Formats: sequence, C-alpha cells, structure tokens
Amino acid sequence: MIGLGCMRLSEIDEADAIAVLCAALGAGVSLLDTADVYGRDLHDVHGNERLVARALASWSGPRPLVVTKAGLIRTRGKWANDGRVAHLREACERSRAALGVDALDALLLHAPDPRTPIETSARALAALRDAGLVRAIGLSNVTLSELDRARAVAPIELVEVAIAPAQDSVLRSGVIERCVEHGIRVLAHSPLGGPKRAPKLASDTTFGALAAKHGVSAAIIVLAWLRDLSPAIVPIPGARSIAHALELARAAAIALDDADRAALDARIPSGVRIRVPLEQRKPRADGTREVVVLMGIQGAGKSTVARELEGHLRLNRDELGGKLRGLVPGLDAALRDGVARVVLDNTYASRASRADVIDCAWKHGVPVRCVWLDTPIEVAQANVARRIVEAHGHLLGPNEILAMSKDDPGVVPPLALFRFRRELEAPSASEGFESIEIVSFTRRARPDHTRAGRIVSADVIAREDVLDRLRASPDAALFAFAWAPGATEREAAALAVQRARAALDRDVELHVCAHPAGPPICWCRPPLPGIAVLAVERAKLDVSRVELISPHVAHRAIADALGARFVRVDA
Repeated sequence: MIGLGCMRLSEIDEADAIAVLCAALGAGVSLLDTADVYGRDLHDVHGNERLVARALASWSGPRPLVVTKAGLIRTRGKWANDGRVAHLREACERSRAALGVDALDALLLHAPDPRTPIETSARALAALRDAGLVRAIGLSNVTLSELDRARAVAPIELVEVAIAPAQDSVLRSGVIERCVEHGIRVLAHSPLGGPKRAPKLASDTTFGALAAKHGVSAAIIVLAWLRDLSPAIVPIPGARSIAHALELARAAAIALDDADRAALDARIPSGVRIRVPLEQRKPRADGTREVVVLMGIQGAGKSTVARELEGHLRLNRDELGGKLRGLVPGLDAALRDGVARVVLDNTYASRASRADVIDCAWKHGVPVRCVWLDTPIEVAQANVARRIVEAHGHLLGPNEILAMSKDDPGVVPPLALFRFRRELEAPSASEGFESIEIVSFTRRARPDHTRAGRIVSADVIAREDVLDRLRASPDAALFAFAWAPGATEREAAALAVQRARAALDRDVELHVCAHPAGPPICWCRPPLPGIAVLAVERAKLDVSRVELISPHVAHRAIADALGARFVRVDA
C-alpha cells in the first residue's frame, strides 16, 4: 500500500490539488492522510479535510482510507497540544462535517499532550469509536512508552511517525517493532525527509545506484525500502504535482532483492531491526568480550563507576566531544581491532540512543549489558552544583553557564537534567541487553567534611523560635538563603540576617539568588540546591549533621539533595 500526505496540497490552487489527488488515486494510492489543522493558513482550520472531501466527490473509483488527526491547535502562529476529552470530541464532530461523512475512517491523536495523560486521550478516542463516530483510532508522534500506555486502555490500530533515511530514530526506538508485533499499521510520514532533504536523495550513492538498477528515481527506492521493511509500513509521501504523484505511486511495483537489501542495510543499519527478529540478531555471550552501556542522569556518578571497570576501554562524549552517535565509529573501530571490553558512560536517556551501541556491538558478535545509575534528580542536581563549585570556587551565573556549557562538560544547565527526566526511557530486556543492572544511589562519606551546619531560609531566620533552635547548636556554621529577584526582597533578606547576627552574636553568611522567575537558568534559585551545596563545600559540612530550616515545603528537596535533615517551621 502507498498513501499520500495531503498537507502541502493546501499550498497550491484548489483545482490543481484536486487533480493531483485524483491522479494519485488513479495510480493506486489507497490512503490519504490529512488533519484538522492542515490548511492554507492559521484560519483555515479543517481546510485540508474539506479539500479532500471535494476531491473524493469528483472521484468515481474505489474510495481510499482517509486518515485524519486531532489534538493540535494553532495559536499565535505556533502549534500547541490539546489532548483533552472535550477537545477531541469537538474535533471529531468538526472533521466529520468537513469530510462529509457519518463516521471517520480513522482518527489519530496528532501528538501527545504533556498536560493530559495519554491514557485519557486514548480512552476519548476509544469512546468515539464505540459511539460509531470513528471506525479506527490511532496515535501519531509517540514514544514506545506512550504507545504501550495507550494500548493498555484502547484498541490502537494505526500509528503515524516520521521515518526517513536521514530520520531513522523511530526505527531504533522500539515503536515500529511493537507495531509489527501487534499488527498495528504504521504510517510513515515525511519518508523522503521533507522538502529540504528530498532533493539530496538523488546524489546519495546507494540510492542512486539502486535507482539506476531499477530504472526509477532515488525517491522511489526509499519508498520501496520502507515497504520492504514490513507489510505493516505504509509510506505516505507528499506530492504537489500530477507528475510527482504518478511517480511516487510506482513504488508499489518495485520488488527489492537480497542484494538490494544488503546495500540498504549497509546504508541504513537501523532497518535491519525491523526486518530481522531480535533473537536472530543477538550474539551469544561467551564471557570473553562485552560492551557496557553505563547510563544515567547528568551528575549520577557515571565517570566514577566507569573508572572502576578495570580492563575496559572507555568511550565518553564528555572527553571525546561531539554527539552520542559520534561515539559509534570509535566503538566500531575498537571492536574491529580486537578490543575485548568497552564501556560507554553517557546519559543514554532514549532507547534509540542505546540502539546504536547495541547494533554496532552485535555486528561484531559482541553482547551488550546495561548498568543504569538510577540516581534521584535532586541528588544529581547537587552533584552537578558541587562540581561547578569545586572547579570554579563559586556558583556560576546564567550567562557563564550558557557560555561554558558549550565546551565544558562539567558545566551543565539545570534544564538539561529536567530534560533527561522527561525523555528517559528505562532500559528494557526487549532492547537485547544481556543483563540490566540497576544501581541505586549510595551517598559516600567525605572524611574531610566534619562540621555541623544550619542552613536557614532568610524569611524566618530572625524569628525567636528559629533563633532558639540556632542557639542550641553553638558550634554549627550558620548560613541563610533567599530568592530575592527584586531590591525590596534583597533588602528584607539582608535586614533579617543582620537581626539574626545581632541576636546570636555569631556570623551568619547570607547567599541570595537574584535571578528572575521562569524556567531555571541558574543553580542558586531554590528549590535547586546550589546555595546549600556552596555552604557545604565552603564550611566542609558533614551533611549528616546539617539541618535545613524553612517554612516552605518545596525546600525539602534541597535537604534531600544534600542528605541533610529538613526542619519545617510554621510560616
């Protein structure tokens, strides 16, 4: 089966667009892909669906399967997600009207909504199906975890994702394998790589040679490659001319042979994952050689564990630079040269990023095991902040972090850790690992850190009950902290600390974050632990003897990051 992506047809004259659609249908295209948000501009909502409906009204041949999508909205010139039940129900009604049908052939969630559990969106689609308003339901642009969660509550029959030679991450993500396993049809959108990449296919050596062999264009070879990976995959290229539509439809007639597959596998190794079952690809472990994927959040302590793996060649992006995929050629060369044991210690948050390592190792017959440092994000944040303090003697400001993080792997922006947590796909045996070892965080003693300390929120440090608590620990180092982006807040914090110093007749060191609200751009803004880490390092505090005193529940995260005791006082 070959489909046609209809989005860009809204960019040309309507009569020409209808002619293209009819020509494609006449050439054998049997699936049309549209969406409620496709149209001439922001205001032409459901415009592409209406275009498809008018084309089908003029078409006298077999009716194609029409797939539409809901769950995106356009606002202020940008895409936004909306996977709420009410929105999907309303979008379904409007799509039925635009397409002129009683029941939609297929309705897909255009993209998961971070604010709405995907289970909720999937149940909403299933309810529309049960009500007879939709014949089939599916998802678009999902991860494996999202697909599995949706499948657990709804009968998912279609999944639409981007697959192209230059965009093969989904082939490494496990999504396609899961779809093939469960008979879910896969719609491959942007199979030629989009308007910018498609023209470059003709100059590709592999595709060019196969195109010459079969007497077709390189684009046709790409579509034939996708169809050959699995009967479940339906390429849905776009076309804006009759000639292009007729050409793309020719892919259905191309039959690839084993020599073609071998050439394509060498060009796009990730395709092998779809054609050949894991059990046939996985090498047997004999104990003589191994590759270790050591993964975890930034600041988890991967470098320390990697150095403890004796006899392993270490490949690390922080030391070698570049991107994660850039480490694979080094691994390939090492295994080819006979290196028996290799460890790659990097974040490896996604299944797709780990797949590159597995595929490379398996090519050399070497099994792969995974060691996952499952470190809480609060602890990792403290570790990152401590490394910055150790290296620079102080916490870096937002501009310093932004500039240094480009070249210094020890300087990590706060958002990088949140992004890891958001994107993390836990390692699974289905990836092909020989074993998966989950290492929980263990705080190590620091013999040179012995002093007691009290770290206090500045808004309560001058209160009598807090002062009494501080008087009870006369030998503890005292620190106050505050987030004070405005001059008034900074003055209030300084005044409170001045009063505490006078009442206690002791030094109290004040640290203030003056950076603005919004996404965190520094390590000093509570409840990030930077200021508390700075206090620990400057005074060499023993965290088991540290109390963090505050009326704010959110500040418990700072204490947890340090391993200190949180003492909550009344606001």
